[in-house]
Amino acid sequence: MKMVLCSALLATLSPLLLVGCSSNPADANEAPSDQMTTASPTVDDSPMPQALETLIQLADGQDIRNLAHHEPMLWTAGQLTAEQLSALATAGMSVFISLRPADENGAGWEETQLEGSSAQFVRIPVQGKMGVTFENAQKLADVLAQHRNEPVTVYCGSSNRVGALFALSAYKADGLPADQALAIGIEHGLSSLEPVVRGLLNL
Repeated sequence: MKMVLCSALLATLSPLLLVGCSSNPADANEAPSDQMTTASPTVDDSPMPQALETLIQLADGQDIRNLAHHEPMLWTAGQLTAEQLSALATAGMSVFISLRPADENGAGWEETQLEGSSAQFVRIPVQGKMGVTFENAQKLADVLAQHRNEPVTVYCGSSNRVGALFALSAYKADGLPADQALAIGIEHGLSSLEPVVRGLLNL
């Protein structure tokens, strides 16, 4: 895979980031907010650092559910196992973002798992379809903006909620037409929540 990123990272590449979600339906009645910040990372024509290439290869070999690599430092996925989380953190993944509530079945253990690690863990609870809102999309965009120059993985149960929030962010933060925003959501894992997202995008 040929990819580019800032040359400044060659000496100071920080750990990578993962973000997760679940596959429950979402609330289609949430009204859009007025402003959202964009989380698009800035890249240039510098060669990819060897550390990042190694991480990409490791992630690809972990058999992670619905794993997708979208940009030099952005991955989306379904729920990680403890072994996968530890392997990625050890390899240099900086940030893991989970969209699953801590009390959801199979979630809630990651904070303890990463204690003592240099990797950061962020939880944005998206409670099924009721949690698919422009407000939560903004929260995700804010976290991604804070770590725009670090490798990131966003995950949930299946990457369904991940895709839903990426679609809303593309529409509100990036100002893309609704149909293009929906396509971005699908690329990032949107599946059964598509009717909910379509309602929020007025499609």
